[in-house]
Amino acid sequence: MKSERKLRFQSILIAVTSVVLFLLVSAACLMTFFPSIPKKLGILQSYDTPESFCQKLETKRSELKDFLEPYTWSAVIVILKEERKVELWADGKMLGKYDMLNTDCPPGTRLADTDPRIPEGIYSLKALDPNAGAGYLAIEADYPNDFDRQNLVAAGNPEKILEGTFVIHGRLPNESANVMLENKALEELFYTAEKIHDLKRVTIISAPRDLRVKPDPVLSGPDAPPWYPDLCRVLRNTLNLTAKKVQ
Repeated sequence: MKSERKLRFQSILIAVTSVVLFLLVSAACLMTFFPSIPKKLGILQSYDTPESFCQKLETKRSELKDFLEPYTWSAVIVILKEERKVELWADGKMLGKYDMLNTDCPPGTRLADTDPRIPEGIYSLKALDPNAGAGYLAIEADYPNDFDRQNLVAAGNPEKILEGTFVIHGRLPNESANVMLENKALEELFYTAEKIHDLKRVTIISAPRDLRVKPDPVLSGPDAPPWYPDLCRVLRNTLNLTAKKVQ
């Protein structure tokens, strides 16, 4: 009788231990591969806000306190795909120029969620996420914009293709549809955007190339929608107005 009870107890103990281990492993996988889920569920309370992250960043990089002028009212993030460069402008002055980590940035804007190209257009800033997991930080554009919706849907594309995101983040494997930067460059963009305190005053201009000094790219076939020249013209005019060419 005692041996039966002992065996039963051992079986229950093994079963409970297995369940606990399964839950712990599942939770670890959840936080590793889907870091936003526990945040949304309120499982973890140690996540930074953009403001608290920038306070820590000022301690880590004291030079950032002098990075911005005291009165910065607007900022423009310029993405030049062909050159694989990102420029940061504030109040008409270029604060920094950074190398993209993307190995390939084909011209032409994203035409579907399955399209691996970086979108081209003029976007406002949607969100700043200091808890982007493997991507370190995330600067999310308000994609798609009205121009994207109007032209893609009018061309007969189903509206569901507009469900993707357009993000500037750190290095990630097998990434081509978003912009990747080194951590230091990403910190300066993130810091500038947060310190302005108004997402609407931060603009992201994503262009196929530096249209301030180069002609429109020549596209053909399905990659060349009829409205693409209009998009390039708007991009060129906006670049010349908000981010004057550096001689």
